[in-house]
Amino acid sequence: MPRSVYPVERASGAGVTISSQAVPAPTAAQIGDGLQGDDGTPTPPPTTQHYLDRVQNYIPAEIVAFFIFVNSLIAGDPESPEAGAGSAATQLSPDNWVGIAALVIGLVGCWVYSKAVSAKDGNPAWKLQALLWSIAFLIWIYAIDAKVLEVFDIDLVPSVSGLLLAGFTLLSGFIVPAKAKAG
Repeated sequence: MPRSVYPVERASGAGVTISSQAVPAPTAAQIGDGLQGDDGTPTPPPTTQHYLDRVQNYIPAEIVAFFIFVNSLIAGDPESPEAGAGSAATQLSPDNWVGIAALVIGLVGCWVYSKAVSAKDGNPAWKLQALLWSIAFLIWIYAIDAKVLEVFDIDLVPSVSGLLLAGFTLLSGFIVPAKAKAG
């Protein structure tokens, strides 16, 4: 289940809190449509997000899963890369069109899904999250050596894909949206 990444001043959101410090009580506005406790009373989301929460929230797992599923349905090119290199640019196969459509749907989905997830609680940081989802999505496409990369004549370099995946995962949690100052 995706979750929003919240601006620093409005630190709220669902997720695992990795902290031993006490979390201040949320305001009534932060409770919103909170989770249900065992006794049926609303349980507010944590009022802070930590590094691991943001890392989790910056990876569009549902969109990547959609793309991996569609990519698995696409048949590989039976011709060698040398034999089909000239014809791939001029005539796309139906499988190539499916790959391109999945890529476009995934990128558009990053923006639409991020907006929908953030709209529930009026989170203004949805654009940053959508941008980072798009970057993560493209990195995952490259890392799994998606068949759509053949259309663009992009070859996988395993060390580069590993560096991109590890680097994004390591550094994305440091990106914390800042709420615009009023006035």
